[in-house]
Amino acid sequence: MTRPGQHRRLLPVVVAGGVFVFGPLVAGLAGARATALENRPLADRPSLSAGWKVFDEASLWVSDHLPVRTAAVQARSEVVRGVFGDHAVEPTRVVDGVAWPSVVEGRDRWLYAGGDFVNACHPQLGVEETVERLERMTTLLREHGRTVAVVVVPDKSTVVDDGLPARYLGRACAAERKDAFWSAYTGRDPDFLDLRPALEEADAGPGRAYLRSDSHWTPAGALVYARAVVDHVAPGTWEQSEVRAGAPFRKQGDLASVLLEDRVDEVPGWDVVRPEVRLDSESRSGDFTFRTQQSSDDPGALVRGRTAIIGDSFTFNSRAAWTPWFERSTTRHWVKTEPDLVLHEMVESDTVVLELVERDIATGDLGVFDEAFVDRLEAGLRAAD
Repeated sequence: MTRPGQHRRLLPVVVAGGVFVFGPLVAGLAGARATALENRPLADRPSLSAGWKVFDEASLWVSDHLPVRTAAVQARSEVVRGVFGDHAVEPTRVVDGVAWPSVVEGRDRWLYAGGDFVNACHPQLGVEETVERLERMTTLLREHGRTVAVVVVPDKSTVVDDGLPARYLGRACAAERKDAFWSAYTGRDPDFLDLRPALEEADAGPGRAYLRSDSHWTPAGALVYARAVVDHVAPGTWEQSEVRAGAPFRKQGDLASVLLEDRVDEVPGWDVVRPEVRLDSESRSGDFTFRTQQSSDDPGALVRGRTAIIGDSFTFNSRAAWTPWFERSTTRHWVKTEPDLVLHEMVESDTVVLELVERDIATGDLGVFDEAFVDRLEAGLRAAD
């Protein structure tokens, strides 16, 4: 039996369903046509031979072929801004009853990862304990003859602060936590690298240091990382004259995609040109392990020996900048790789580069690098001696 008022509540649902199902047909008859929005071909018409997958295929086809899809995305963005304010987006994480946005919209269309703020405001580990664990790993590696470089990649919001909005959730608590982290980290260990000064200098250039619509850095930022590491582990190896202007770099912003916006950033690109270095072999195992071997007649042209570069997406996005400088390098993603493989690489290498992003490390999120891992690292290094 239908309760009073139920028809009125169901009406919007019925209308919305009708628009979803018949919208493509009606709009198509009116002459509208769908356009690709996400740098991929539009989905093919679903086939009944697909079995149960036909429902997924049908949903994707209707979504792709709705001729007013692009306008709908734009309208959605306008509704979000109009109802919730200039810098509000759909929340993806609720902590202590507070909904934190996944993307923070700043001035002049700058976008920032919400994790820069929510993570720092809800730390998992104390600052001192976090830095002490990093220091213990670094000391162990160094004492057992490894050359070490630890890199904390500053958040985009730390370097490109001129694009931040005037008000945003977590502004005070995130700043306090990050200030405490950098105070404890900077100058603590000779193998702790601080990229902030060099990135701020790069950010003053025409291409900036970070992408406007993406959570990662530009090619200029990647070069800062590569040069800092190479200069630290093998001083004199980096040759700036071999870094030359290249074709413009273009990337669809991952943060813009979260907002259902189709935005591509374009910034100056760079090429590392080293004619004296020969690429002997390159292999890939899955999505998160790369191995490269190179040679050169110039003994000072490469970081010699075996190098393990353990990092996250910033390291992987920077491979073109640092790979040409290493004789034998293996790159592993510390978040998406089995801890045993990360441990093996660190023990078996002559040089270890460990990279973590500020929004993880500043909050005490050390991932696989817990106390048990450090204990196993110590045992593995002793066994390898």
